[in-house]
Amino acid sequence: MHPSTVLRRIRKIEAKRDDPLLDEILTRISIKSKTNSNKNEVCMNTYITPTTCQNEITEKKDVIRILRRLCEKNAFLVMALSLPKAVVMRGTGKSQVRSAVLSRELGQSLLIKGWIERTGGGKLNRYEVTSAGRASLKRMIYEQLETQKATGFAEAPNAFQEQHREWGERYVTSEGDARSQKIKVNLRESPINMLGRKKR
Repeated sequence: MHPSTVLRRIRKIEAKRDDPLLDEILTRISIKSKTNSNKNEVCMNTYITPTTCQNEITEKKDVIRILRRLCEKNAFLVMALSLPKAVVMRGTGKSQVRSAVLSRELGQSLLIKGWIERTGGGKLNRYEVTSAGRASLKRMIYEQLETQKATGFAEAPNAFQEQHREWGERYVTSEGDARSQKIKVNLRESPINMLGRKKR
């Protein structure tokens, strides 16, 4: 890439470090990286134990739970460095209710992945889900369903394709038949998009 493009991306990350929670986790990662380098440690992914796998499964379930709550209408996450826990709230004004509780570390993990972004600062920082977070939630839910049961298809749909789909129902009437039939459709797909992907 051109040096100016690289510089703009660096400045974008530097601007995000104005968020104290993001700055803390980036600093912690930097220190941990230097410590591991000095000790000449082997990458942790080399050693996979049942406990490690179970922890990853548990954390993934927590991520799905929190992202689902954040995708609800008027939902937002509240986090602060002075508090060990973060809270997902839903509603506006005096009608706000708590819908989920999570550790601050898990909230910071969502933040560094770009699945949530800060929309308000102060003593308590406010965060909302991003489009990347919504797409990741769709992909993880689909992968979870695929793990639980076999699809029966010769070739299973790709999880990354699934995150861009939005399933809904439509009523279609066949020619010569007055009755309408309910079918499952991808609301984000259209015949025009399909024609646009065809080679000339």
